[in-house]
Amino acid sequence: MKHLILLFTLLLVSPVFLIAQDEDDENYVMFETLVITPDYENIVELEEAMANHNKKYHSEGPTRVNVYAINSGPNVGKWVWVMGPCMFRHFDERMADDGHGKDWRNNVLPHVEDLEHGEYWSMNEKLSTVQPLGDDRGPYPILFVRYNEINDDNIYQMDDFHEKVSAVMK
Repeated sequence: MKHLILLFTLLLVSPVFLIAQDEDDENYVMFETLVITPDYENIVELEEAMANHNKKYHSEGPTRVNVYAINSGPNVGKWVWVMGPCMFRHFDERMADDGHGKDWRNNVLPHVEDLEHGEYWSMNEKLSTVQPLGDDRGPYPILFVRYNEINDDNIYQMDDFHEKVSAVMK
């Protein structure tokens, strides 16, 4: 009897998950970011390997990548690798066995000292100043990103703060 109840519950609930996933697929824009600490002794090799990798696997469409130098803050001197705008379903397409992972592992990673902050960012299109980055990536030679650590007691204040920052940047 318990198995019948469990089966009945799964049959009722599973269509809800499928519908929700389809709706979400069409209602968001996101980016993947990765902070890279270059091995400065081999920085020329890293630049060449990463450029080749990005040209081959990330030159167009939703898996397009830009790499920015971090010029201020605690990560100064590091790079941020930014892929997007995309959706989670594009990661499945990127993971096809076309040599992507092998190329990254064998050609790029040997020249990297450290990888950190691999994150996924959902874009707030109302507040964004890059609506989203277009195919030509201009006129944005500098991408302004701000990280905030907020305790739960003050989270309600962030909407107002982000609206003000967005208005100044625009």
